[in-house]
Parts: sequence; structure tokens; C-alpha cells
Amino acid sequence: MIKVDGPCPECSQSPVNRFDLMDGEIWICPGCGYQEITAGVDIEAQLNALAEYDPELAAGWREELGI
Repeated sequence: MIKVDGPCPECSQSPVNRFDLMDGEIWICPGCGYQEITAGVDIEAQLNALAEYDPELAAGWREELGI
């Protein structure tokens, strides 16, 4: 996760969290929970692959992303 010094489009809080994934990125505002996902990102596939190696980390990502 990377903190990005950019305002949230919903509540204007800064910074927001950016998660770099294999096929794109996800922005999440820690203030209001707004999420922006790059088109084409297959979150489930990436979390399933991660769970094979580190189930606890995958569960933490699922909780953070609310899925």
C-alpha cells in the first residue's frame, strides 16, 4: 500500500491509499471508504492466488477492500 497525496473525489480527504496490483490499481479513501478500481482488475483472482501462499494476508486484503 502506498499513501498518495491526492484528494478523495468524494470527501476531499488527503492522502488516500493506493494498492498496486498485477493488473492495475485500487484507490481507497480511509476517511469515507470511497474506492476506485482500474478497469480490468480481477481482484478475486489475485486474492485467490495470494491465499495459496499467505491466507492471512489475503484475508486482511479482503477485509480492507470490503469483499
